[in-house]
Amino acid sequence: MTVKIFTDGLGYVKALYDIEEQATKGPITFTSSFLSSIYFPKHTIERFYSNSPTDEMESCETLVKRQQIVLDHLNKIPRKEIYEAEVFTKILSQGIVHEQEPSYRVCPSELRETLKNILQLLIKYPSFEIAITSEVLPMVFTLVPPSTVIIDIRINYTYQKIQGQLIEGDEAIFQVFTDEFSRLWESPRTISKKQSIIDLLTKSLDQWDKGENIDLSCWPTMKKTDRRE
Repeated sequence: MTVKIFTDGLGYVKALYDIEEQATKGPITFTSSFLSSIYFPKHTIERFYSNSPTDEMESCETLVKRQQIVLDHLNKIPRKEIYEAEVFTKILSQGIVHEQEPSYRVCPSELRETLKNILQLLIKYPSFEIAITSEVLPMVFTLVPPSTVIIDIRINYTYQKIQGQLIEGDEAIFQVFTDEFSRLWESPRTISKKQSIIDLLTKSLDQWDKGENIDLSCWPTMKKTDRRE
């Protein structure tokens, strides 16, 4: 078994890139409380890092390269992702892409392009699926068979030193995370039917293009927990 601790964001995003690049089978599964960078336009990612120190620009470059790796793999490796409902309702209503970076907002054109990207990928690739849950996810994690787990643990990343963790080669640990992913996917609090997700995105984009207010009541509402009280 191999265990690695990442003490900065670059180490974490490099590990994500490496495991995606080396993946040969799926499904690759991902759970998150923020929308994956793979769906944002390149210029949106670059704008996020535009005022960052030089060393963080390497993270930007790595995330952009990872986008292409993921796209190249979508036609041959199944991919399933679960997002908290607020990931979409916050970006639709306020342009917020990450609750830990509330001051960074996507502009309207970037928002439309991002949602359009997700919708087009869902329609184009039969083995690509996303689900939306009203549960608060236990953590952000990515699973790549046969036994790789990568965890984003940046809860208060402005000051904490540990940014993420990689666990490789432990089938028991991999199975625990796989079971949790399956539980979330099958939960009655989760919308996992592909057509339902496509319909939600299509409706919101249609309202956007018509200049109407987006009806957020169509989207699931987060379960109330002590994290939000």
